[in-house]
Amino acid sequence: MIQYVSTKRRDPRDSSNPQKYYACASSRGTVDLRGIARKISAQSTLTTVDTFAVLEAFIQLIPQELADGKIVQLGEFGSFRVTLRSEGADTAEELNSHAIKEVMVRFRQGTEFKRLFSNPTFEKAS
Repeated sequence: MIQYVSTKRRDPRDSSNPQKYYACASSRGTVDLRGIARKISAQSTLTTVDTFAVLEAFIQLIPQELADGKIVQLGEFGSFRVTLRSEGADTAEELNSHAIKEVMVRFRQGTEFKRLFSNPTFEKAS
């Protein structure tokens, strides 16, 4: 169940319009890497320490692979890829690295994410 709260905001396309209320997902806390390791350990034969070590190596490897120009595909979980935001140039020869303004990592959900969020239920947070 996804909980939401009402948030009053202006229309970003036209700030002269009156503010309206929009639904925003409500967080019910956080879970850190050690917490994930504990949960995985409870569902497997691995110890929490072993699971944490694998997860730590995993989160160090993903940025390295992305920086190496690879798309990181994680099966039904999804994939990560690098995208760039840059200024335009009149010709390909004129485009250089100074035109690049931002590097972003994008996540594309896989089939498991799509299945879990294809027909969600909602509840207003109190």
